[in-house]
Amino acid sequence: GDAVISQPGVYRIIQSDKSPTDHIIRVSANLTGVRLLLCGVNIDVSGQSGVAAIQADTGSQVQLALNGGSVNTVKSGAGKAGVQLGKGASLTISGGNQVLGDLTAVGGAGAAGIGSATETCARR
Repeated sequence: GDAVISQPGVYRIIQSDKSPTDHIIRVSANLTGVRLLLCGVNIDVSGQSGVAAIQADTGSQVQLALNGGSVNTVKSGAGKAGVQLGKGASLTISGGNQVLGDLTAVGGAGAAGIGSATETCARR
């Protein structure tokens, strides 16, 4: 199922089957001290509008480590970044074991690979 992170800690996300999965990774709001170590992750929710492959909710602080030599791909649905950051969330990307793996982050229509959702305008 989906990986919902609700406590600080180090989480190793391993995908042994390299075919795309629709199970997402979500870090709860205002959570700090989270390190996600990606090991060959291939998440594709590009067919699900408004769904992010990796979501760091409002105010969360996440360190994303890419296991050395691993190839990781995340694709989100329309309106969501591949790695979606909520308001006030922060993301640091580093290599696992001092060697950086690969990350391809693809946002859905109108969204960034890493960052926020589509631009919206409020009306008065």
